[in-house]
Amino acid sequence: MTNHGRWGMIFLTCLVSIIAKPNYSKGNCQRVSLQQDTSESIIGKYNSPKQDFNKFTSEHLVLKSDSTFEYAMNAEFEKIQAKGCWHVSGSNLILNSTKKKEKIIVQEASNKANASQMKFEVTYKDNSSLYYQLYLITRKDTIYYKDVFHDTTINHNETLKAFYIVDSRGFRYPTYFVKDKKSNNFKIKLESDRIFDNEKWRISADRLQPVGINGNYASYYLIKEIR
Repeated sequence: MTNHGRWGMIFLTCLVSIIAKPNYSKGNCQRVSLQQDTSESIIGKYNSPKQDFNKFTSEHLVLKSDSTFEYAMNAEFEKIQAKGCWHVSGSNLILNSTKKKEKIIVQEASNKANASQMKFEVTYKDNSSLYYQLYLITRKDTIYYKDVFHDTTINHNETLKAFYIVDSRGFRYPTYFVKDKKSNNFKIKLESDRIFDNEKWRISADRLQPVGINGNYASYYLIKEIR
């Protein structure tokens, strides 16, 4: 292959890469789906079905023609809203929040005087306290601590590999992998808003199977409004 041909191939590869990766950092939504028929037909409002066992919770997603979305979930004591960009990839709907925020921020420290103790101080980013479930992952197993409030000290001799937190609303935060095996003090800040980060919802005809706040696929579908 000539040098001209090789440079042409490199340019084409770079161009495809740029097109295939939308940039949401400045809030501009780009349609990147190659399934144009699916992208057009999927536009609309999707609502959660009425559930006798859960009468106080409703959920909806609005997909707009400019590749933006509006999401809302209303529970008895909680209201969650989010906005962002969407595109279609295969049989999945990909959702990204316009304003990306870290879901969890951790500061590690080592307290040699209490090497056998692990201290966790957990708040939301606005410094408000919360009840949460704490899951510690060691080399041997996962240890569960229920109904922890704000901070806690744990006597444990096993080396901590990672941990994750589920707050009282059911939000499951990403697993955090400990950077320094000597760390035993963890100051943790949690994002209280729901952040969509390349979240994949399943497309099934005029229905969408959402990912719940626990990080798993829901047992129900959001159904498209027929006008």
